[in-house]
Amino acid sequence: MTFKGFLRELERAQRQAIKEQERARKQQLKEQEWLNAQEQFENYQEFIQAIKSLHKQIPNAINWQEINNKKPPVKPVFSNKTEKVAKAKLKNYVPSFWDKLFGLTSKKINKMEREIQDAPAKDKAIFDEEMGKYEQAYAKWQEMHEFSAAILTGNIPAYQQVFEELCLPCFKEAEEKESPLRGEFQKQYLLVNIMVKNIDNIIPTYVLSLTSTGKLSRKNMPISKRNELYQDYICSYFLAVIRTIFAAIPVPAVLANAKIEGLNTATGKIEPQVIVSAWIPRETLDKINFDLIDPSDCMKNFICNMKFSKTKGFVPVQPVLPPVDIG
Repeated sequence: MTFKGFLRELERAQRQAIKEQERARKQQLKEQEWLNAQEQFENYQEFIQAIKSLHKQIPNAINWQEINNKKPPVKPVFSNKTEKVAKAKLKNYVPSFWDKLFGLTSKKINKMEREIQDAPAKDKAIFDEEMGKYEQAYAKWQEMHEFSAAILTGNIPAYQQVFEELCLPCFKEAEEKESPLRGEFQKQYLLVNIMVKNIDNIIPTYVLSLTSTGKLSRKNMPISKRNELYQDYICSYFLAVIRTIFAAIPVPAVLANAKIEGLNTATGKIEPQVIVSAWIPRETLDKINFDLIDPSDCMKNFICNMKFSKTKGFVPVQPVLPPVDIG
């Protein structure tokens, strides 16, 4: 091969290498694009599923009876164990060959006698520490015993405290200063008002899907589908609130109103308007398998005011009133 021929081969090899590198780069970009599309699609799907499944994510129920039945901590009894051990050590001491050889017997006996002298103070210190822990544990037990007794007897201030300290934080988002819940306990039920997000603040206006080639496709979501999704979100959130309340407080029923900020056509002002109102007895809720329900369909189990259409969405309704036999 001539030198010129060698240069032509070298140039051809370089061009081929550049093409291969470009082909590899494009393939890498294509794979990365596919991975990004897959991730966006999965995140979208997870979000859509999550806002329809809020009713499944509730805290474990508090067993107030079990808390009330818990025995108080056992009060410690003073023990002179340290002193007994020290005396037994001296009594059983037998000088070893090395103790006698190096004259350590008297030194060791003196040390053990000092330990006997110091033992009562050590025993008292141990007892005082145990008593301190006991008093703290007993105070905590007494507080929980009295509080659980108040809960079990239907004490409204105790109910209110649990509602404010356990229920409200469950629905307070990080960026919000206040919980969207307001509760007022009556003799036989809790009246709770729930401020919910407007459709534009929770439901996307688009649908994401993957094409046969793995590319991300984005289309406008039909208004009917968007409204249906919003209804499921509202009902799922509504049920999540009720289940959280029932898990924490043994109230027999909840009267709940879901509200949004909307235009009052009578006043021309933006005001809270009720879009879902329901009377929910605990015994009815306990019979429902929440893993399998459609949240919107589930509202049929209760006395419920909810006006909804696929084309218009929610229409304001009148709040439900408690049954006449509720005191």
